[in-house]
Amino acid sequence: MNFFEKISNNIGESLANTFGVASDLIPFGSVITNILSTRKFNRLKRRLDENELLLMDISYLVGRSKLAKEFIDEKIAPLVLTSLIEEHEDAKIVYLLNGFRNVFIDENISESMFYNYIDTLNSLRYADLKRLNYFAELDTPYDGDIYFLGSEYEVYLRSIDSKLSNLYLIDIMGRYGGLSGPRLENSLENVRLSPYGVNFLKFVNSDEDIKTYLDTKVQDY
Repeated sequence: MNFFEKISNNIGESLANTFGVASDLIPFGSVITNILSTRKFNRLKRRLDENELLLMDISYLVGRSKLAKEFIDEKIAPLVLTSLIEEHEDAKIVYLLNGFRNVFIDENISESMFYNYIDTLNSLRYADLKRLNYFAELDTPYDGDIYFLGSEYEVYLRSIDSKLSNLYLIDIMGRYGGLSGPRLENSLENVRLSPYGVNFLKFVNSDEDIKTYLDTKVQDY
């Protein structure tokens, strides 16, 4: 019986076995009440099933990691469980798991930077991530939506851009077309990733070609 089958019988023990930690080190007291909700339990089970290969890869990397066992046991494993349970948007789960996976690939990530990346990710909606990927030239602009300046959707995009800027993920180099001209659309022409934005995107991506491409963004900064 594998982890994904055992999860329905004993979540705490199964997760602990997967990440190679002692189950009594994971603070399930603050989490297990939430799991008792049938809706959240079913959501957790579905996400485990949908991301089985990625979770197996993480489990493999954990077993070979040189990171401090205390860091894995008391910091990373509980965050994995909590994120899988509490994150509202299914589309964000792969970004979360990629981040956890990259901790074990790039073992030079400091604990403080790890938490900073996770805090940033928790602050973003999936739509925000798509917009950030657009500015990184990793995604299409607006999901095919057509809008005009001054429309509700244009305001929505600018609110996303403001959030990305406030989180230091992008630098907006110009917002106006001249001293009294019309507002310019934020686009690849006047927005670029910040160095932190580049490193954040590397943290939430698993594709090595994408990471190599993102390195060129830092060199061109």
